[in-house]
Amino acid sequence: MAPSKDMPGESTCTTCQFSEDFSNYWTAILYFRARNGTYKRVPQHSNAGFEGATGGGMTVYYMTDPLYNSQPKSKVTAFKPGFRMFVGDINARTKEDAARFRQLTYTCMTDAGSPYKKNRFEVIWDTSKFNDPADWPEDGSQPFVWSFGDPTGYANHADC
Repeated sequence: MAPSKDMPGESTCTTCQFSEDFSNYWTAILYFRARNGTYKRVPQHSNAGFEGATGGGMTVYYMTDPLYNSQPKSKVTAFKPGFRMFVGDINARTKEDAARFRQLTYTCMTDAGSPYKKNRFEVIWDTSKFNDPADWPEDGSQPFVWSFGDPTGYANHADC
């Protein structure tokens, strides 16, 4: 996408809870690879406080990190036209590759209230319907695959 394109400025609708947010966010789709070779899309789950939101979704935070007692140095403003941000590496396939992006992490939540202490961009995948070991690959490999082809999980990325 050309940086000169002002996607938020040209948007006329939003799926965000706040109707003023015309930002554009993207994350890869997660699939479950079953023992029989079929793929099933893993649904997203709404974050705590957003129950009833259609289609699951992601939560994006714009704030300073209170864990580090940081004080805002400036006011939060809208992204300038042409702003692009990309986190992660779609080619990462090892723990060492992924370590370069330590801000990109996975957390296994026990319930909807489990805290994400440092995250600012959250996607919650509801993997609960894939808990039956009889559906997992016979070789014991983990069955989740990103839509861009990564079966390791190290290459997750998101754009805004």
